[in-house]
Amino acid sequence: MSQVHRVAIVFDPHFGEKLRPLAQQMHVWVCDYPENRGAAEQLRQEGGEHSLDRGVTTFTIYPEETHEKLFARILETVDVHHGEYSHSPPWGELRVYGIERAAAINSTLAAYAVTHVEDRDDHFVGSRQLDETGQA
Repeated sequence: MSQVHRVAIVFDPHFGEKLRPLAQQMHVWVCDYPENRGAAEQLRQEGGEHSLDRGVTTFTIYPEETHEKLFARILETVDVHHGEYSHSPPWGELRVYGIERAAAINSTLAAYAVTHVEDRDDHFVGSRQLDETGQA
């Protein structure tokens, strides 16, 4: 397997213009707040590439959700769109912005076969090993 399919999830309501360079590298799922929505709409109007490999999808955050439940819900959706039944290869790296990594989030990552998590300055990166058939 030559290339790792990377996906980002952004929970930061003020990610805004940082969305552009990230969406040119991978598909980004970003929370639907005014600053992020404006940046996502601008990218779409410019006619940039929108695919499972690049582009932007927005999602709603419900106030009653804990960070852990929100993360689990969005990762499940991301896996449906970028997992083994939708993309070849399935996602192998996940970049997460705007949410702290807690024990419940770690267990959700483990449920998706994420075996390595690295904390970075403004996000964390989870990765999983895929076999030659693309299975985690």
